[in-house]
Amino acid sequence: VYLNLGLPAAARPLVERGLEIRRSEYGAENKEVARSLGTLNRVFEAQGELDTAESLARQGLGMNQKLSGSKSLETAGSWCQLGLILYKRYQLNDAEKAFQTCLELRTARLGSNSDLVAAPLDSLALIALDQRDYDTAERLYRQAMEIDGRVHGRDHPQYIRHVHNLALTLRDRGDTREAEALFRQAIDG
Repeated sequence: VYLNLGLPAAARPLVERGLEIRRSEYGAENKEVARSLGTLNRVFEAQGELDTAESLARQGLGMNQKLSGSKSLETAGSWCQLGLILYKRYQLNDAEKAFQTCLELRTARLGSNSDLVAAPLDSLALIALDQRDYDTAERLYRQAMEIDGRVHGRDHPQYIRHVHNLALTLRDRGDTREAEALFRQAIDG
């Protein structure tokens, strides 16, 4: 709860204690321990402690690969978590590989119309935008919009975020007319 409220310092001791309890209860390597490592890496990420966050993310990824399999949804989620940290460290090539792996695993398991597929598409689009590859960013944002629009509807915050991100992409590329229309759509919800 504290992490979702933007209070990672308050969340940290609780998450660390939860990890200790799970390790005591289930042993050092268990799916519950891996899940707690994922939560703890998000706490450190939110606090800007990216070295620790990356280390925890890699531990969780390794544990998920071992316990759930290299093609599991748990492993896919770990790849996305690692990708977010690598992106924040501006290690774009490594982040792109992590998000691409997440996308491939989720698509293979869930098909191309799952909202869990839209998230790595959005992250890959952000990397493309950072690299000024506007055409790729536009294509990926449109794919993510299509999925989340179909799954959640056009009023959903995830869909609106994709609309906004696409508008930023088009603006940066110089397509101000369509960008303005999308900004208005994002504002109107």
